[in-house]
Amino acid sequence: MSVRRDKALSAAQQLVARGDLVAAAREYQAVVDAEPNDAQTWLLLADTLHRAGDVDAAVDRYVHAANLLLETGEVPNALQVYRQVLSIAPERYDVHMRTGQAFEHLRRYPEAVALYEKVAGVYLRSGNTREA
Repeated sequence: MSVRRDKALSAAQQLVARGDLVAAAREYQAVVDAEPNDAQTWLLLADTLHRAGDVDAAVDRYVHAANLLLETGEVPNALQVYRQVLSIAPERYDVHMRTGQAFEHLRRYPEAVALYEKVAGVYLRSGNTREA
């Protein structure tokens, strides 16, 4: 860990403790800008944004973190984050698809198929047969 990263994370934690979530989010953002593959800091950023009330931005950061976790083989952790996203934003069908992929990685095929069918049904109802 770099000294700058450590200082930024420490500063962010102190800001969160004081309730200055906007400033804390800036510190976390600085860390992920410097280290874009740091899934744990992406999660801290997402949590902070969510607590600050910026749900859309938080969801985007959660999805990014979950994608990083999935790509690095941390499938159970990715699945947990995808489920958290779906509890906040159930309309994110891209996340339903990624959740299905995570279930496939874990060989939990019935759950994956159920999600794929759900997304296909949404596409069919909207007239988008190609995506379905």
